Amino acid sequence: MMFPDPAAVITSILAILGIILPGAAGLAWQSGRRRSWIEALSISFGLGMAIVALLAVSGRMAGVRFSPAALIAVEIISAVLLVLGIFRRRPRWRVTSFIALEILALLGVIALRFFQARDLALPAWVDSVHHTFLVRLFLEQGGIPADLLPWIPGPFYYHIGFHASAAVFSAFSGLTPDAAILVFGQLLNAAAAVSAHRLSMAIRPDRRRALLVMVLVGFFTQMPAFYLSWGRYTLLAGMVLLPLAMAEALEFAARAPRRSTLLRLAILTAGLLLTHYLAAILLAVFLTLTGVYVLLRRERRRRIIGLLVSAGSGTALALPWLIPMLRYSTVEVGFDVVASQAAADAAYFADYASYIWRLLGPLRNQIFLGAGLLAALAALFRRGPLRILAVWGLILGLQTLPWGLRFEPFRPDHLAIVLFLPAAVLAADGFIALADWIDRRRPVLRPRFFFAGAALALCAVGVWQTRDILSPRTVFADTDDRRAVLWAAANTPADAVFLINTEYWQNGLYRGSDGGWWLLPLANRRTLLPPMLYSFADRAYILKTNGLAEEVSRLEGCTVDFWRLVREQGVTHVYIKEGVGSLKPETFDSCRGVMEIFHTGKVWIFRIDSSFISGILPSTTEPVLTP
Repeated sequence: MMFPDPAAVITSILAILGIILPGAAGLAWQSGRRRSWIEALSISFGLGMAIVALLAVSGRMAGVRFSPAALIAVEIISAVLLVLGIFRRRPRWRVTSFIALEILALLGVIALRFFQARDLALPAWVDSVHHTFLVRLFLEQGGIPADLLPWIPGPFYYHIGFHASAAVFSAFSGLTPDAAILVFGQLLNAAAAVSAHRLSMAIRPDRRRALLVMVLVGFFTQMPAFYLSWGRYTLLAGMVLLPLAMAEALEFAARAPRRSTLLRLAILTAGLLLTHYLAAILLAVFLTLTGVYVLLRRERRRRIIGLLVSAGSGTALALPWLIPMLRYSTVEVGFDVVASQAAADAAYFADYASYIWRLLGPLRNQIFLGAGLLAALAALFRRGPLRILAVWGLILGLQTLPWGLRFEPFRPDHLAIVLFLPAAVLAADGFIALADWIDRRRPVLRPRFFFAGAALALCAVGVWQTRDILSPRTVFADTDDRRAVLWAAANTPADAVFLINTEYWQNGLYRGSDGGWWLLPLANRRTLLPPMLYSFADRAYILKTNGLAEEVSRLEGCTVDFWRLVREQGVTHVYIKEGVGSLKPETFDSCRGVMEIFHTGKVWIFRIDSSFISGILPSTTEPVLTP
């Protein structure tokens, strides 16, 4: 994945500023302590994402659609407010060596994320298909779509925070939805490291610890970098907002109880509820622990009211979207007990414990998580915010075990991929604490230089081992696919219906096997198997779609079954990729009525001449045994 030209780089920078500006304008007018530039940047970005999501929900409720002119007006107002707020506060501009290190680290993380995504022509794996589809709908309809018609006969009730921000980024940058998701997704991945930095500063205002946290998350840990392989951009957006909301809660509970802190907490809570439900549940657990901490400290008990009001206000802001979501959702929420490994395999899938262990790997990451666990146990004996984080992290760790008390519908593997956050903050704190302890007792050893060198070495190892972090098995669409899909968008009728290769996915659903599945989100062309959002439709439609997908997965060329499916479903074109699925391009070489109209690399597109169907299939409903 490469930017096509310098102009695209500039427009992408301006586009990300378009998300940051509303948050920065709000932050500039709030009271509180002076913050480092990187803290201000992370808070502004998180507030901006939350504000974009809230504006999208407000527009949906009011029946207002956001045009490019309206977005530009919001940005102009935000820019004016930001400038006035900056001059009101009269900040002192001073560049120090530590600021230079932070800038270097941030630029390095961004560069690494784009390097890791360098081979992608389209976002990877299954989720990316419907993320791109939704961003396109957001752009076409100027906000949250009312439903998924005409492509899928069902309501829309997905979490919308990521898609709203990605749509704004796409609108400002001029990138197509798929390219916007790839670029914005890598910026989000870098932002997750910066948000972890902000959480560390809220726990202990020590820029050494915070910088180490940022470096660990950005360069060393397996997650969230590996999210790239899954296309888990919604969870990634949640992991940007979650540490920011936790930081605001800690600052109010353990330090100065300011109203501006509660306002930011409310906005970030609302944004998180609209962005990812697992991350929102994790915030609820953390706020509960923070509330217990406040109640146990007599001099701080009155602060519980502020926390409750702030969290309640944030939830109220998100309710206009959460209520219809809960009305349509068929997901069962509750508690369950998985008592053994056999029970875990039965509840999820075979060899589930080994799968969890692989998610916690590779070896360097398992050692890192072990260090985080030791730091968490040590932090239990220390007072203050670090103990809250340690308890929260241990709860996440326990939920990662394949057996025990489960909170449905979230599985242990969902928790395993977010452990990097508490582990990084706790391990960095223990790392620096050990260096300071040695320095006080044996200053001649100069432990700070040793630990700084060790940290750099760890990061070098992490960069080297994650340079090819993208899993090849999750990339089913490549440059050939993107070229073919874009050709189809320009050279096939708008009402074309494509037959594509399919295969079983999970939870009773099917997925596409190659880039043909991208025809709807990227080319606006119908496929027999739509994006995974077809699970939002009623049961009859899901069963019908699954039946078609299963039938297609068994097709082996120009057979009677093929022609019957073509006639019944109105198929006009076939998309085939060599080496993928049951349909092979060579099987259509001598097939009358099927004509090759495009070929690039390993991808073929065929057009079906419907006039041949009557000569191949009789008009009766009797079974036909020969072509």
